[in-house]
Amino acid sequence: MTDLDLIQETKTWDEALDYCIERNTSLASMNSSTIMDLAVNMAKNAQTVNVWTGLRFLNHWFWVNGGDLEYKAWSEEGEIHFCFTKLLHNPLHQIRVKPCLFALNTSLNNYYVNKSMTWSDARVYCSNNYDDLSTVSNDELQPLSNNPQITEDFYWIGLKRSRQWPWWAWTGGEDATNIQWDKDQPNYNGENCCAVKSSSSKVHDVDCDWPKPFYCMEDSELTVVQQESTWEEALLYCRQNYKDLATLNSYELMKQAKHKSRAALTDDMWIGLRFIAGRWFWANGETFEYKVWSSDGELQCPAMNQRCAVLNRYSMVWTPVDCEQRFSFLCTSEP
Repeated sequence: MTDLDLIQETKTWDEALDYCIERNTSLASMNSSTIMDLAVNMAKNAQTVNVWTGLRFLNHWFWVNGGDLEYKAWSEEGEIHFCFTKLLHNPLHQIRVKPCLFALNTSLNNYYVNKSMTWSDARVYCSNNYDDLSTVSNDELQPLSNNPQITEDFYWIGLKRSRQWPWWAWTGGEDATNIQWDKDQPNYNGENCCAVKSSSSKVHDVDCDWPKPFYCMEDSELTVVQQESTWEEALLYCRQNYKDLATLNSYELMKQAKHKSRAALTDDMWIGLRFIAGRWFWANGETFEYKVWSSDGELQCPAMNQRCAVLNRYSMVWTPVDCEQRFSFLCTSEP
């Protein structure tokens, strides 16, 4: 009998693979109807609708533990083929015991911070490290509360009493008109900040000075892709999977890039800036007025090995480099 473990922690596919490897096992291979039936039954207890398996695409689909791919159970869309995908850092070449299934990370823009702070201090932390305290919908409260990292009774979200009493507002300034209050809430007892009770996934008004963990959000147009690619490969990947290579034509977008750059695997990251036919231009055609070049400045006639631009995550300036070098890159997400 094949031995499977269902892991309730929510992770990306690469994080799930690393988790299994660290425990001398592999992400699960569904290479027979027997294993598939077992996995389907176990997955019913997962906290997410989908669970990760060890199936990955590079130039072809394969199981990361080297298992046979003759048995297939694709959805109605069939076996899709791609040109690009994130490279595996730790591919496995042999079958390991006790493979594991992993829940998918469905809250990609919300990040749980397991540090107890007042509401105001939590907001400062989020502003410095992400974008702000999380603005969440009622449908998101349950998944956020199911996070296995949560051990406290309450966690902060970005909801606070509005200046227009008795209304409530999100940190972004939007009025909150459909709050999923818990029983007997709000009680208007001088409690001006909102926290979610993890056991009920409902909102309470509480004292803003209570120290609690919290959720931060990233509401960004930019996404870091960690795989290391040439400029042309990065451009194609962004256009196939997002919108385009990043256009950093404003101070606000540069601030977003600074936050996002921490996830890159290289110090330099490709952006959508290219020199062709005697001029620098953004790949998406947007205006080229805002500029943050390195000390060398904007090269008017760059050598052939200096015709694509990178953003350095430490100096936060643009530098012309060889387009064939390989770096992580920034994509612009769909609006």
